[in-house]
Amino acid sequence: MFSICYCRRLYLNGNWLTTLPDTFGKLQWLEIARLMNNVIVGTLPASLGNMTRLRFLSLARNQVRALCNSLPQLCTMDSSVFDFRQFFGTIPNSLQNLTAIEMLYLNQNYLSGTVPAFLAGNRTLAMPSLKQLFIHKNFLGDESDGACSERYCAP
Repeated sequence: MFSICYCRRLYLNGNWLTTLPDTFGKLQWLEIARLMNNVIVGTLPASLGNMTRLRFLSLARNQVRALCNSLPQLCTMDSSVFDFRQFFGTIPNSLQNLTAIEMLYLNQNYLSGTVPAFLAGNRTLAMPSLKQLFIHKNFLGDESDGACSERYCAP
């Protein structure tokens, strides 16, 4: 399916895609991937970490259940949209390796636990480029005051 080697932008919105094959990571020139409004289920392929030029990734309104471990290898990403899905579990500490990210949308999922210190505290050290963080409408709390994640919806 993905045999186009030098594709820089990929728009596959609303195509009823159910999976992302591991070969998706062979799109090493890809900069923008808009994959929202599909029915992608399961986890993201580990080969996603090979896409070092990827700057924008949107998987909004899919059924992806977990962030892949290779996501933090995408240090060049400046925007990522993961809203309206069904991510479960905690926010992984490895996200702090996305040092170039400017916008991070993790809202409207089933994330639980506490908001990691690198997102709740002084973000200038761990994620210096982060300007907008959206993690509202989850099941998150804050270690210091037990506040719900509604307070984390803007920079």
